[in-house]
Amino acid sequence: MSHQASDKPDGTGPDEQVFAAKSLRLVALAFMAGAVVLGLFALALGLSSPLQARLGLEPTVAREVGLALGGVAVLAFVAVAWELYRELRWVAVSRDGIRWHHNRQVHARGWDAFAGLQRNATKTYVNGKHISTTHATEVRFHTGEPFIISPLTVREYEALIAAIEDGARRWGGTGRPAGPDELDPADLAGPPSFGPLRLDPHGVEWDGVYRPWEQVQSYEVAHGYLLIQAADGGEFLRRLADLGDWRPALARLDAAVGAKRVESPAAT
Repeated sequence: MSHQASDKPDGTGPDEQVFAAKSLRLVALAFMAGAVVLGLFALALGLSSPLQARLGLEPTVAREVGLALGGVAVLAFVAVAWELYRELRWVAVSRDGIRWHHNRQVHARGWDAFAGLQRNATKTYVNGKHISTTHATEVRFHTGEPFIISPLTVREYEALIAAIEDGARRWGGTGRPAGPDELDPADLAGPPSFGPLRLDPHGVEWDGVYRPWEQVQSYEVAHGYLLIQAADGGEFLRRLADLGDWRPALARLDAAVGAKRVESPAAT
């Protein structure tokens, strides 16, 4: 891994694609300004007798409250300033590998270090009702920590993932999913149909619509259900029990488009 200081990509080649990160500067500056205001109020609360009298607080109590608020203000200011300092600036994909600017440094990993993509989805429930789903993808390497991207940090999130998958396929990434002609024969053994779902070496079919593997956006197994989402908006959602012998079906999906599998942590 190499590190160098830079505010924007340099030495960009003709085959390099650069994806801008979402800047949080305005939001961060607003929070920092709020922390400063809170700190000034805390200082005034601890030192100003008229303010203490107006709020009906004893001087000792007022100083304790002011000290607590001041501590919160300092911690909030430092935390936000640190995140602003180290925020992601951009990600670039080329024949040489993946580069990204984070923590005031440019990090670079070649395709020989690339180990695959792992999509994750965190679902939030309140009183049993699904409120939101947060998506993120780990860019994994054979050594070192994964690089995590999400729609919250990268402007063209899906385009970046597609560029990484394409780069791994074109320039030698070892962690890419197997292509239709590279599937393990054991994964293709048996009938191609699993209840309402049909899988073959080149794609998937449900509800009478056939889609090649390239059109599968993601799939997920959770709570006894299989969910497949297509790039055209189509969706397959069935109980695993409806597929009959569902384990070979998942083996085929994993072999063909394993990098697009979404891992669902326990609901919170």
